[in-house]
Amino acid sequence: MSFYWTELNTRYPDSAKLFYSATMGWTFRQAGEAADYWLVFKDDKVVGGLYHMHDAEFDGVPEHWFSYVEVDDVDVACATAVAAGGNVLRKPTFIPNVGRIAILSDPAGSPIGCISPEREAAEIAA
Repeated sequence: MSFYWTELNTRYPDSAKLFYSATMGWTFRQAGEAADYWLVFKDDKVVGGLYHMHDAEFDGVPEHWFSYVEVDDVDVACATAVAAGGNVLRKPTFIPNVGRIAILSDPAGSPIGCISPEREAAEIAA
């Protein structure tokens, strides 16, 4: 397993894009029809994502960077995490052109994402 994807979760995507463009030289491209997600590029390479946290489910959640670890099977990773004393914070979900994802927490409550990417998504992020 290795880190596969990282994304900034923010309530102020326009300010974040200006900041990271100026400081890191990143550019941004809206991901498909989704008005709340942008791919982050350095030169021509995808280096991450930016998510607009505007839903009520994010009330009280601070803005943050979030990482996903690639796993062979998200469902197995969830079961293993629970058996080891962790929790499943977001049940496994399939996202077209991305893959199957879930969000887990370790026994202390630290969250981490897991992903079984689709082949096309793996090629985009490489």
